[in-house]
Amino acid sequence: MEPWADPGEPSQEQAFEKHILENKIFTIEPKKGTLAPGEQMDLSVLYYPKYVSKHHLNIFFQICNGKPLAIQFEGETLQRRAQLQLLKHTYNLPPVPIGLEWAVTYPIEIKNLGITKLKYQIDTSGLETLNANNHDFRVFEI
Repeated sequence: MEPWADPGEPSQEQAFEKHILENKIFTIEPKKGTLAPGEQMDLSVLYYPKYVSKHHLNIFFQICNGKPLAIQFEGETLQRRAQLQLLKHTYNLPPVPIGLEWAVTYPIEIKNLGITKLKYQIDTSGLETLNANNHDFRVFEI
């Protein structure tokens, strides 16, 4: 190919590799160093995925005055896991007299069994429908 020729659109693999490099999904630390004969050291490969996917990258580990080494990194990102558990599935509330000044409060224990922060929201649409079907008489307060 002539040096002035337009290379055209990048292949899917080239675009994927460019995305990996631009987003620094794989990094190595330290980036340079010196080893005496027979000496060894550990390098840290850091994997910073930003979305659920499989990632791979071929790199060349350049050695001054030596042959480069080819290294292939592969990683897979899993979905964050959050799991909510109710400690009991049935709550039998005791009888309550009508006309109390304050509502009686009953605790319902929940626990996050997952590995990530959990956000929850209570779906009140069933109660809203019940109230609407009863001429907007607040059968239950939401």
